[in-house]
Amino acid sequence: MVSLDEIIAWFEVDDARSRQYRAERLQFLLRHLDSNPMTEFCGGAMAAMAFDEARRALVHGLFVACTVLSQVCLEHTLAGLLRAAGRDDLDRATYDVLLREGQNEGYLLCRRVRDLRQTADNPESLRPLAEAAQRELTSLPSDTSGPRAR
Repeated sequence: MVSLDEIIAWFEVDDARSRQYRAERLQFLLRHLDSNPMTEFCGGAMAAMAFDEARRALVHGLFVACTVLSQVCLEHTLAGLLRAAGRDDLDRATYDVLLREGQNEGYLLCRRVRDLRQTADNPESLRPLAEAAQRELTSLPSDTSGPRAR
């Protein structure tokens, strides 16, 4: 059995290898979010939690998780915005319906709605993102001294 000390040592090596990439992704986020802080979410606690986890997933290179969590955040935010605008008829509406109504109400830009629908309708559209993430992971030097090597 692998000792706790060996696992911690492997984590330290793995963490050190990805630190530069994580710093670059966090810098990107700060550049885009720092000037427009989001402290309240119309979609409630679920939208806020999904946003926070999506941000963390991006920083750590978990791109597919980031995409899915961003969709959850968007879905809850749109539902909250539409509910606040008096659209009680959209309670339990599907993601596609929320996208359409969000676009109709001017909450979404027209050119982006097609991309959002494609991701929701076709999980295969995430494949290029997943492949890019896999390339990044495989380009890192391998550590044969960690727990996975045993």
